[in-house]
Amino acid sequence: SPTAESPTETSSEPEKPPAETTEREREREEVDWTEFMNDDLDSPRTYGQEYDASAEFMERVPVASISLADHLTAQLRLALSDDRLTEIGEYVIGCLDDRGYLTMAIDEIASETQAPAEDVAKVLAVIQTFEPAGVGARDLQECLLLQLTMQDASETLAARIIRERFPDLTERRYPEIARALKVTVEQVQTAVNQIARLNP
Repeated sequence: SPTAESPTETSSEPEKPPAETTEREREREEVDWTEFMNDDLDSPRTYGQEYDASAEFMERVPVASISLADHLTAQLRLALSDDRLTEIGEYVIGCLDDRGYLTMAIDEIASETQAPAEDVAKVLAVIQTFEPAGVGARDLQECLLLQLTMQDASETLAARIIRERFPDLTERRYPEIARALKVTVEQVQTAVNQIARLNP
């Protein structure tokens, strides 16, 4: 680092001609000014750290920590008035993984809750109408179909492809799908684009 010098010593040095100012020095000056103008006195950053306004905003805003289970349980209590069915529903919600997929079979849940399998299936069907769309599905195929149902698109070509030609869809065998469903490859591609907008 440069040593401190008196004003006279500093002024006695010949001034560097402007032509000798390097490109890197000019960039550094620009970065310094940008950092200075963007700087927030309440949240100092280290030199050279990229300013991200959205990240800083998120750090300052208190986050409401509501889990998927909490969100679904709140919907369940509004949807069902029967205490026993609500208990079954809470157990079902407890059997969902972080992505919202059901990790236990209906018969297993019925055994654990000592409830008829029909009641478990009934409660699961209610949960599958909740937000986020697709929650409570047992596999990807059901998850996608639930989302299309929520969009009133359960009778579309996209839904038919998922229901009837799911293995071909996952392997991208679009000509085979078109032949089997008696539609054009272009129609299949349009339906696949609709499916691609769903959330797995």
